[in-house]
Amino acid sequence: MLLAQTAKQAAYAESLAGWCAQKNAKSSAIYVGALQAWRQKNHWAALAAGPVKTELSPGEYDGLKTEALNGFNAHGFRTVFLCAQIGKALAQVEHDPSIAHGAELARIASQYSGQGTTQTADAPAAPVQAEDGLMAAAQSRRIRPQGPSPAAPATAGTAPVTTPAAPPSQTTSQTAPQTAVQTPAQTAAPVAPAAQGSVNIGDVSMAVGPGWTVTKNTADAAILQKQVKEGVMLISLGFQPMQGTLAQSFPDTVRRNFPGERMELKYIRDGLKTRGGLPVMTVRDGGRLNLPNCPRARVRAVGIAAPDGRMFLAMLLMRSDWESAMSKTDDEFEAMIATLRFRSQPESALWDYRHPTGKGGQSGLYWSNSLQNMINPLGGMDLKAIRHYIVLLPNGQAYNDLPKNGHVLDVNPEAGCEKRPTRCGTYSIEGGQIKFRWMGEYGMMEENAAPWSPKGFKTKGEDYRLITPVHNLRVSGRFTSTFAMVGNMVSQSTSVVSETYITLTADGRYQKSGFSAASFDNENAAGTFGGRKGVQTGTYSMDNYTLTLNPAGGVPELYSLVLEDPSPNADALFIDDSAFLKKK
Repeated sequence: MLLAQTAKQAAYAESLAGWCAQKNAKSSAIYVGALQAWRQKNHWAALAAGPVKTELSPGEYDGLKTEALNGFNAHGFRTVFLCAQIGKALAQVEHDPSIAHGAELARIASQYSGQGTTQTADAPAAPVQAEDGLMAAAQSRRIRPQGPSPAAPATAGTAPVTTPAAPPSQTTSQTAPQTAVQTPAQTAAPVAPAAQGSVNIGDVSMAVGPGWTVTKNTADAAILQKQVKEGVMLISLGFQPMQGTLAQSFPDTVRRNFPGERMELKYIRDGLKTRGGLPVMTVRDGGRLNLPNCPRARVRAVGIAAPDGRMFLAMLLMRSDWESAMSKTDDEFEAMIATLRFRSQPESALWDYRHPTGKGGQSGLYWSNSLQNMINPLGGMDLKAIRHYIVLLPNGQAYNDLPKNGHVLDVNPEAGCEKRPTRCGTYSIEGGQIKFRWMGEYGMMEENAAPWSPKGFKTKGEDYRLITPVHNLRVSGRFTSTFAMVGNMVSQSTSVVSETYITLTADGRYQKSGFSAASFDNENAAGTFGGRKGVQTGTYSMDNYTLTLNPAGGVPELYSLVLEDPSPNADALFIDDSAFLKKK
């Protein structure tokens, strides 16, 4: 029983090392070293030459290797991680019989060695099969483990590329089962990467972010890797056959890359498109995957229905116990996917919010109101009133936010969208409908349409209504904006409060002041801090969506102004989205 189990794990170790070398020949020395270490610890040379032959039936060992290879091919993305940490993977108790049965294996090997074998159980293990492509290549080339070689030229074939020796790469497509490991010379020649900082896969090109290494680039697939202190991050890019629609193929293809229980894939999103109009689906998931020594893991995937009928799949797998490391990697993945282009679709044919097409012609600010439960940083949840804004510009551009500093109808979308592209979009009005196109996640395009009325419309599940602009309006009253937050965390209570007052008069004068305070109380200490703001006076004006304050002897201040009731009797002013309510 022990010999049969050891043979099964030997087949696993040899097949894994061979699979890794086939997918990433330049790092084969790493896999050779890990396999040799496993063979030596388990006295495999002596066992395979004698007692295992009588334990297994003819052809059974080859069947075990084929079974292992089928598993590696079926879960290619997971296998990349096994290759990346092959030493640790082969040192797991389920793959290394010597951990639990080392003494017994040594005894059996020693008995056989005493019957005439020329190799002792403790000698370095030799290749079991001469046809083993990985070991044959290593022996003939006298491969030794090598460190990073950043200066090595990037060429096709098995020559080094401009990346350090790193964990392997592979395609995400399902490959046919193999009964023998190919030598590096038998594998398909990789396609040389595009210009530095980018990668080409068939019709697709994509920029490569700083710190990421391209460990493989063929005509149909590429692997990017980033080793960080907190864990290993991998990106797999490749074309997949598509069975049925994208909605049918995408979840199943993602799940096939991971072993164990069927992944739930909680956050699948449909309805996105590339800027060239190709259907897109995305998924975000997380948890602990069935991998050796696996810390927290997250999966991000983007599937695109390619022009040739296949699916282009981009997957990010992050393994780390550090939230900050995974969040940063998530942002880097999204930024890289946003640069993805199909070269068969010229740039001039892609949607661009900076160059709207279609019929626009409207000019106005629309808003909606809703209540949302939001996390209180001081502890618990708070129910808050949330306002959403959309600005329509005559040239067909749309802005999904309230521009600050009074520049509402003269907002510069390009400047406002540099850091937050999802604010930016275009609209067209035809056939009684308004059709929006927005920048969505991963740089993709999000479309939605709704019945059009100049007084309002519904989009993204919210009812938007027109805010009437004002002209030389005067109001009278004292308006107050209050921010308050109270929370209890463990044995400490904390509170923060801030109030701003602005008094407006019918003759165009104003006075502004305010205060802020904070307090805390815990087992060891308590305290209160606060201060008042100075009083500012001057004149004001309200025009369109802009409130201008002209302080006496100071520089004018501009604010975006929204009035639900645009009359001298207004009870509320929304100034740069802060609610100022009239004191009665």
